Amino acid sequence: MIAYTITDVDVVLPALTQQLRHVTLVSSGDVYRAYGAFLRLEPPPSSPGPATEAGELRRSRYPYRSRALSPDDLLHDYDKILVEERYRDHSPVPVTTLRLPMVYGPSDPHRRVAADLRRLRDAPEGLHLNSAEAAWRCTRGYVDDVAAAVAVATVHPDAVGRTYNIGESDALTTQEWLTALAQAFDLPATIHPSPMVAPSHPADWSVSVVSATSRIRSELAYVEPVGRPTGLRRCVSVAAA
Repeated sequence: MIAYTITDVDVVLPALTQQLRHVTLVSSGDVYRAYGAFLRLEPPPSSPGPATEAGELRRSRYPYRSRALSPDDLLHDYDKILVEERYRDHSPVPVTTLRLPMVYGPSDPHRRVAADLRRLRDAPEGLHLNSAEAAWRCTRGYVDDVAAAVAVATVHPDAVGRTYNIGESDALTTQEWLTALAQAFDLPATIHPSPMVAPSHPADWSVSVVSATSRIRSELAYVEPVGRPTGLRRCVSVAAA
């Protein structure tokens, strides 16, 4: 679960023995080239559309190094591509790789739902949103659904050595996501896209970050036990507690 840098991997590798059936690696959808393009680190992928497990990976490395406060900062050496390569090249047993989406729900350290709620509550007359950001899509997943996918892939015999994208089957635009969130929290859901509005973060919002998640469903019969509507309602319950 904690595999952010190759140093993390090198701590685990000596503990792996050939008596294990496989090791499950929690990776990220940020390995795909579209994410590098979204961060303006490289050109977009040659093939548009959702990234499959065989899709183009980022050519750039250390995507968050520019934000690191020091060489000891986790962001300095974070790179899931290098982590995947290290496991693939040196693990004594097969590696099952799970590329996670943008995870939301209780205990999210990034407080994604809380941040978006703040945007909505600060705009009771309607949220003015940059047009490209409003149309941007990304793959998300409710935390309990993502955990269930990790569990299924860890115990299913057909998952050994395979790579799976995890996340909801439909990737909402930012506008659709904010609207669904507003409705769950009984807030005004009026969004006003405009090219004149500055985006909330510096990025190339014309490049969506979407993963194809059909493989785990077809191969392992995975189905979300919670789903987005119930997941958002649970976010409401947690916020009200």
